[in-house]
Amino acid sequence: MTPVSAVIVALDGLYGRFAVIATGLEGHIASISRGILRIEMPDNFDVVFTPAYPLSGSTLPVTATRDHNGNRESAQLFIYDLGAWTSEAGHPLSDEAIRKCLMPDSPPPAYDSNGTV
Repeated sequence: MTPVSAVIVALDGLYGRFAVIATGLEGHIASISRGILRIEMPDNFDVVFTPAYPLSGSTLPVTATRDHNGNRESAQLFIYDLGAWTSEAGHPLSDEAIRKCLMPDSPPPAYDSNGTV
C-alpha cells in the first residue's frame, strides 16, 4: 500500500470512529464531500473535519472545527503518523477524546417560554 493510500484508509477509519460515537450521542453525519466531514450534534452543535491537502506522505493532520449556535467554539487537531491517530499533544486518540470533541464546551443558552435568551 502506498503512503497516500494508507492515509486515505486511516482517514476513513477516523471518520468511522467519529460517526459511531456521534450516533451514540444522538448526532449524525450531515455531509461528507471531498474528504471533509460535517457532523451535526444536538443543541445546534456542529463539528467539521478537514484534512490537510494535498494528501501526501505518511502523515495526515485533520482539523476538527467546533461551532455552537453558529459561533466558533474551538478547533482540535488530530494527527495520523506511524500508523496511529493521536491528539495534538501526542496522546493516542481515545473514544473519550472523541466524545469530548463531539460535545460543546459550554451548555446551550437558556430560553424563556417565548423562545428568547
